[in-house]
Amino acid sequence: MAAVVAALFSEAMKTPDTGDFRDDVLALLRGMADVLSGPAGEGMRGLLSEAPSDSQHMRDARSLVHGLGRGVMEAVVRKAAERGEVACEAIRSSRLEVGQALIHEHFLFGAAPVSDELIVGIVDDVVLPLFLSAP
Repeated sequence: MAAVVAALFSEAMKTPDTGDFRDDVLALLRGMADVLSGPAGEGMRGLLSEAPSDSQHMRDARSLVHGLGRGVMEAVVRKAAERGEVACEAIRSSRLEVGQALIHEHFLFGAAPVSDELIVGIVDDVVLPLFLSAP
């Protein structure tokens, strides 16, 4: 099951390139929310509820999903830096993970699907200020 969930995430996690940092981050997080609202999300919930957290399958799935999201976010931020929208000094590991971490937290502990309103709030209130502020 972990391999199926990882494959669904791999297929869905494409690097957006709209030419605008905000729009790229919105597209990335919306894509993640779409994946989580479908079969991959249900599979992930099943894995998390049934598999021991220390199993190799769980570690592999967690690593792949986390790595994919972080890698796509890094590509988005680096493109924004090339366009002059983000300072290269602002690209730090912890900043790359914040938006996705908030989506995952809501997915795992929220009662409703990840809404577009939540995504816009995460981008405008958290992600953009992190990357557009002085490092």
